Amino acid sequence: MDRRVGESPIFVGRSSEFVRLATALDDALENRGRLVMLAGEPGIGKTRIMEHLASRAEAQGASVLWGWSYEEEGAPPYWPWMQLIRAYIQGKAPDRLISDFGPGASDVAALVPELRQALPDLEPSPPLEPEQARFRLFESITTFLKNAARTQPLMLVLDDLHWADGPSLLLLQFLARVMADSSLLVVGAYRNMELSREHPLSKTIAQVSRQPFCNFELLSGLSRQETGSFIEAFTGFTPAQDQVGSIYSHTEGNPFFLSQVITLLSNRKTLSPDSMEIPQRIEIPPGVRGIIGQRLNGLSPQTAELLTIAAIWGREFDYRQLGILDTGLTAEKLLETIDEGLAARLIEELPGGRDRYRFTHSLIQQVLVEDLSASRRMRLHLRAAEALASLYGPNVEAHASELAHHFAEGDPALATGKQAHYSLMAGEQTLASNAYEEALRLFVRGLAAKEGQSMDAESSALLFGLGKAQAATHQRREAVTSLTRAFDYYADSGDVGRAVAVAEYPMTPGVGRVRLTPLVSRALQLLPPATPEAGRLLARHGWCLSTETGDFQGARQSLDQAMAISQKTGDLELELQALGTAAQLDLYTLRLEDCKAKSFRASEVARIVGDLKAETMAHISGWSAMGGLGEYDRCIEQMAAGLGLAERLRDRTLLVTTLWQNSMLSLDPGRHSARLFSDRGLELASSDALLLGSRALLEHQAGFSVEGEAYLDRLVDVMVSSAPGPTFEYLIPAFIIPMASLPHYREPRPARNGPASCRDCSGVSFFCATHGDVGQRRIGPAGPSTRR
Repeated sequence: MDRRVGESPIFVGRSSEFVRLATALDDALENRGRLVMLAGEPGIGKTRIMEHLASRAEAQGASVLWGWSYEEEGAPPYWPWMQLIRAYIQGKAPDRLISDFGPGASDVAALVPELRQALPDLEPSPPLEPEQARFRLFESITTFLKNAARTQPLMLVLDDLHWADGPSLLLLQFLARVMADSSLLVVGAYRNMELSREHPLSKTIAQVSRQPFCNFELLSGLSRQETGSFIEAFTGFTPAQDQVGSIYSHTEGNPFFLSQVITLLSNRKTLSPDSMEIPQRIEIPPGVRGIIGQRLNGLSPQTAELLTIAAIWGREFDYRQLGILDTGLTAEKLLETIDEGLAARLIEELPGGRDRYRFTHSLIQQVLVEDLSASRRMRLHLRAAEALASLYGPNVEAHASELAHHFAEGDPALATGKQAHYSLMAGEQTLASNAYEEALRLFVRGLAAKEGQSMDAESSALLFGLGKAQAATHQRREAVTSLTRAFDYYADSGDVGRAVAVAEYPMTPGVGRVRLTPLVSRALQLLPPATPEAGRLLARHGWCLSTETGDFQGARQSLDQAMAISQKTGDLELELQALGTAAQLDLYTLRLEDCKAKSFRASEVARIVGDLKAETMAHISGWSAMGGLGEYDRCIEQMAAGLGLAERLRDRTLLVTTLWQNSMLSLDPGRHSARLFSDRGLELASSDALLLGSRALLEHQAGFSVEGEAYLDRLVDVMVSSAPGPTFEYLIPAFIIPMASLPHYREPRPARNGPASCRDCSGVSFFCATHGDVGQRRIGPAGPSTRR
């Protein structure tokens, strides 16, 4: 036999699929980004056809980066993306990396430490709330990929997406929305037979399929005729038709199954130019277990045992991992067994060398693991965990997720304590990388390992972590429960510092729903008065009271106390915290002059302490106050500055808010900038009620009634799909729709310099806070709305 598994025979019957893939590559080379999702059952040839396409891409001047998802737990979140980013970084000069990664370099470096090693002078990014931090990370990665593709077209290969973690799939969705005008070709491969409606990849497929540049390719088994061509290409001789028929009936044209059967029959001399024997029975139990088992039986016992141990690590492993286990083999014998596995084409070397290997197909690794008894599998996982902990030594924290996985799969009686320990460590690391869904799973698993035990410091830390992960994944009611349980333990055990840390966790209070006020109130009772720690909690208490309970008087008292402490101690950060909340409270209660004064002071203090977010918020509050006071020119200054700060911070919520406010300042039909600001905001947040409502008014005012009605329809859809409550999703339609329906707003108004003003004062908001009336705006000729 003169051919090897996985070479040219795999392309028999694949010409039409490959032509379409090559066309997608050509489009990407012409700066028309393409996403191809390649689906099929195990062994159908997805990886091999991508390798062939990658060779073509490199021949045409593109760079190819690979990322594999990992079947077993233990890989860090974003693992496929980390692999391809690491591959890109290797060998690049610092100047090139600075240019490619741009202002997001620090965000990516938090995920890929090799980037910080290459660029050690990176300043850390300002902290953001979880949702905004993840948006900034995604934007940083996608911006890097698009920048890099400008210098040299990029082909990104994401293999085994059916095993990808949730955050990795969310990043793929994010990239799919912004890659149209790039020289990027992204090819994702997955097993369609393993997807249910609830599978995370199913949701990703539904999202990316909406993009016009996304193509789906489903690889099916070869036909009987193609099977004959495959055998001929593989063996170098023409098989008898009866042989082809028998092999086809057992393999159904699956290329991997074919290659395994052909290899087995050729080794037995059953399939050769000199033998026309017709195989009557080819055992292929579910998958290809029987064939793989028979191939393993042809190995020496030592090599078969070594591959079984290697399978515990996953599809990929390295020599060092095998060497730390007590296999009873000398270093020389260990290399001999690896060479035997390579010769049998059961494993292959990974590109780049460094003694890294992988099983030639995931089914081989899967069969090896599933053939182990449960007790032996647990013992091997425990051996692996203990050996890894010893190997990593002082660097063990960086591998916490991997260790947590092996201890979780090990003997529960022996691994429980370590499972909780490493689950906590891995959960905190995963939270820091903005992979909140994975962190949630790790904290839950750590708590499960502690089930039945009395509450201790480790349990409380797991609960605190769980609460943070629940808050980040919008499970706010559950988050409060977890945070309260952690707080109770710390308070009862006298650990005031950690109890206060729980109460201070920056979870947004519930608008109209009491969630955090009781927790913050209890924490205040633990602290001596007039201290900076009490001041921070008082400022938070004021925020909670005003937002959750509407107790504005109590909120002012707490904020006044916090301000007094800041003045006494000279604590500028505390002053800034109190000022920001107090300015918002003044705005809510229409104390506009007070709001303006506090916003100016907050902006000044924020510049001193270097808090970009607080400075942006101060500009937003100042804009709102000056808008109500009719100070139009100062409004423009405030919001131009606010938008610039939000762009530096790359906080999506603040970007959307400042873009909306800038669009409102330009809301006359003749001012093109209103649409530009609105378009930018809707690109970031297509379902934002404020943006949709103001855009509907803009279109009606300009006389474009059809477009205005379309934006109103989108606004109503957002309201209907939102949870009921006192939120913008319900507030905005409640007054935008009547405004668009009033008869005296039908006549279009000519464009003017500056926004419309109230009839009775010079207020510049489209709704005058003083007189409760809309300005001299006129809605286009759409007529009254039919909505109820």
